[in-house]
Amino acid sequence: MFAHLPLDLGGTVAAWLLTCNPDVFDIGRFRSDGQVLDSWTIARHKADVAVGDDFAIWTTGPNAGVIAYGHFTGGAVRGATSDAEYWATDPGVRDYVPLEVTEWLNRLAPKSHLAGDPRMAGASIFTQPWAANPHRLADAQWEAIQAAINASKNEDPNWHLTPGDEIRRVELHERYGGSSQNGISPSRTTNNILIFTAPSSGHQHGYYDTWNEDGTFHYTGEGQTGDQKMIRGNKAIHEHRETGSGCVCSRVPAERSAI
Repeated sequence: MFAHLPLDLGGTVAAWLLTCNPDVFDIGRFRSDGQVLDSWTIARHKADVAVGDDFAIWTTGPNAGVIAYGHFTGGAVRGATSDAEYWATDPGVRDYVPLEVTEWLNRLAPKSHLAGDPRMAGASIFTQPWAANPHRLADAQWEAIQAAINASKNEDPNWHLTPGDEIRRVELHERYGGSSQNGISPSRTTNNILIFTAPSSGHQHGYYDTWNEDGTFHYTGEGQTGDQKMIRGNKAIHEHRETGSGCVCSRVPAERSAI
């Protein structure tokens, strides 16, 4: 199972969503040129944005979603941009809010993830996606965005199964590699360790695997006689925190694995 680590993205004074249309402002080229983003154009809520407010940047288009987050470093100011070359047309004199980006995400937090979160119900990015910047976020909506950012940081883009999915073990290994014989099988194509348990038959071979009341999973490990050694699969599990690997537990009824 994957563990999503808690992430503190700042204070709770106010939170905003800043939209970016890459056809209007080429943020990809802006970043690849090594430019530092320190402000964003706004057309409303000018008297409401304030130093310390949290924000997330939302890119529009087919791959919509959150690509960065940070905080405002001041209130709204009026002026001309120094980044006109990245705009499809010169924006001229506008209102801006100064900001500091805390992190650009390696993988965006996708629109599909947020659209399915009930905490985003009524969010103007969905009800009025054409509205001018910035979009005000309710506390629950900001929490949903924080959770989506955390999820994007922990997801493996090459892993396509979710808890509860069923798949034949042979197909599992065709997709992700690893040994089809061992109970612990590091994947060759993703940063995951595949762990197999057979509750109906494992005890016949000395393996007693079970969920504990505190939510942890008791797994016997490899080695049927004597003390188990911290090698191969056992070593992979023992060191998974240090190596950044995820542990995926699969229950094996007959020929199929339930993730």
